[in-house]
Amino acid sequence: MAKRTKHAGPSRSTDELYRTIPFEEIAHEVLPVVGRALGLPEDARKAAKKIADPAWIDARLAAVPGVALGVLEILVEAGGATSAELLAQEARRRLGLDEDQIASLHHALQPQLLAIGLHVRTHPVLPPTLEVALIDEMAPHIASRVSGITLPTPPAPDADEPSLPDSSLRDLVALLATSAHVPLRVNKNATVNMTSCKKLALLLGRPEQDVAVQIDAAIADGLLGAQGTLLAPRLEALRALASGARAWAPSSVSSVVSTWVPHDRWIARESVVRALVAHWSEAIPDEQIDLFALRRRAVSAVEQVALTTRTHEEHVFVRRAPSGIARGSGDGHVTPSFEVMLGPAADPELALVIALATEPVRFDRVLTRRITPASISAALALGLSAQEIERALEQVGRHGVPDNVRAMVADWAKSARTATVRQVSMIETSSAEAADAAARALGSKVVARPSPTLLLIDGTPASLESALLKAGVRVAGAIAPLAERSSFDRMDATLAPPSWLGAQPSPELRARIQDRTGLAATRDFAPARALRSAAKDHVGPVSRFLELAAKLWTAATRELHEWAKALPDDDGLDVLDHAMSMPLDFVPWIARVPRERKRILDRVKDLDGLLEALHAEPPPAASLTADGRDLLRQMGSRDVLSALGRPALEGATTRDPEPPLAPGARPRAQDFPVQDRVALRRTLDEAIAAQRAIWVRVSSKSQGERVVSLTPERVLTRGNEVTLLGTDVESGDGRSFPLANVLAVRLHG
Repeated sequence: MAKRTKHAGPSRSTDELYRTIPFEEIAHEVLPVVGRALGLPEDARKAAKKIADPAWIDARLAAVPGVALGVLEILVEAGGATSAELLAQEARRRLGLDEDQIASLHHALQPQLLAIGLHVRTHPVLPPTLEVALIDEMAPHIASRVSGITLPTPPAPDADEPSLPDSSLRDLVALLATSAHVPLRVNKNATVNMTSCKKLALLLGRPEQDVAVQIDAAIADGLLGAQGTLLAPRLEALRALASGARAWAPSSVSSVVSTWVPHDRWIARESVVRALVAHWSEAIPDEQIDLFALRRRAVSAVEQVALTTRTHEEHVFVRRAPSGIARGSGDGHVTPSFEVMLGPAADPELALVIALATEPVRFDRVLTRRITPASISAALALGLSAQEIERALEQVGRHGVPDNVRAMVADWAKSARTATVRQVSMIETSSAEAADAAARALGSKVVARPSPTLLLIDGTPASLESALLKAGVRVAGAIAPLAERSSFDRMDATLAPPSWLGAQPSPELRARIQDRTGLAATRDFAPARALRSAAKDHVGPVSRFLELAAKLWTAATRELHEWAKALPDDDGLDVLDHAMSMPLDFVPWIARVPRERKRILDRVKDLDGLLEALHAEPPPAASLTADGRDLLRQMGSRDVLSALGRPALEGATTRDPEPPLAPGARPRAQDFPVQDRVALRRTLDEAIAAQRAIWVRVSSKSQGERVVSLTPERVLTRGNEVTLLGTDVESGDGRSFPLANVLAVRLHG
């Protein structure tokens, strides 16, 4: 295995392939091993010239399994090299390969000199890491042959297809303004609460995580601020955005990406996403790269660009769209039933006012909104005037505003319930009626009422705005920014796209990508291997139990693998990671006969659904294999339960409830028992999704058992290591704990 002490210099064959390794650095190691078999001369300089010959490289490409071309494509997009760990992650996502198959591809590529394994030392103390790299002299031709090989073939340009206007800015301001009507809670770390994103994500028809990424970007850019624990639009910042007077963090990315995408042909949207991930990864050390987070950010950024999209054979393709904005018009109409339609050419400035004054009904090519008394109150509380709302409604379409709508909007504006919260904890309402409603909502917190419209309260409770909102009273006043503008996504406007963006390989090479001849079988998938390894550390009933579990996993692995591949990217990886880190959680599934395993997988849609189905009730005997019945019997053995750190069966079915804690008390380790791993993971997932703080009972050799207050961020899986990452609630420091050392968790409160 070759060695080097750091990444290659800033430029090799091309500026894009900046991480390739020159042949002269490894010639003395590889020529004695593979030189004769590949017909290379013994002289290193002559051999370097030989391996740069396109015909010689094509012969090498023809000698490896077709799917290996997809692995080479990943290396090209990474600049010519990447860590073996990141390569495995991306190969699993793109090509559906497991660890054994990826390892066998390494063994197929290296003898052909198509990719070389390198031990890279990046730190004088830490052990070297394994990197896979292209050889400098061969890299350009390899790139020209394999780029785009895992991307779908785009449709032919359609000359008769109508050009639609750019509605991305309209959609963005409408989305952010909707936070005035759909309550979104803010976390302590100035990010949106994931649970509160559900309603908005449902309206948008997008995954909650994607919506949260966009909302978080707006928070970081000062477009959304906080009113107590709720997010709210910052009017002046949004006005500047809608008018084009300012840009927000992703917009520089948008401008760059829009120049990358051609206007005269379709390219796969996935190609643009990969280009962004590759660009952002250049400045990050391999060991710090989170490919999933970068992909989520890239997908969100591309969705904000003014691109025309088309779905062809279940794949999304994009090309550049014209502007086509009708300034001063809403490109729509107002209906007598108080609905407002905004067309794709609507002026973003007008769309902002309308979105602030109306509640969302449907986000589509045409935005549908509804005027309500509450929406008018929200707009006035944010700083809009009744006259501005009326003018905006008149400009929506050519037919003006129906008389009944005009009259009711004026009436609702006059009777709007708004309140101003001052620093002296004085609430000033718009009317005595609004003050009455606020007083009833606040109850004992009201200490005085100097006038019919003034309330004095004791302190400034964090939940004040939420309590008033439930009473139908909207809070007016300045919205404070939660964060400074982020520079992470800013990009040089002159940045050229990578040469492989939108590349199309030859049909002959593309057809080979399905060739997996010679790859290792998946029957010895990691769960079975991990269980067999663990069995060697035990004797007696525990060893027999683990060996039997490994045997059943071997028979069922391909089914789970194929099911996980069909799920969305992150969901499928969650399944595989959980199966590798906690294979015994799936015992009730691997114990079943094949048709019963398939029936369960056909019924559930994600990891949580599968685990819930498996542990809801014991499987009927008729659904189990003979080995499965034996495995479940062994699982009840006290020796097995003790070795696995699980409660005895009677304790598992009649476990005492967790003892209540005194308000503000810090629990001790003995205050809550060791949890079943499924229950522990379920509580962790719930806390991460809701961004709720937890008490963690953790054990270590150096400090023994202790309890830590933590806001969990994610569970990170690297190989066989599973780590809980989070922020210490008391110190604010980042913390990490091996999940195997976490004995129990409990939500705060």
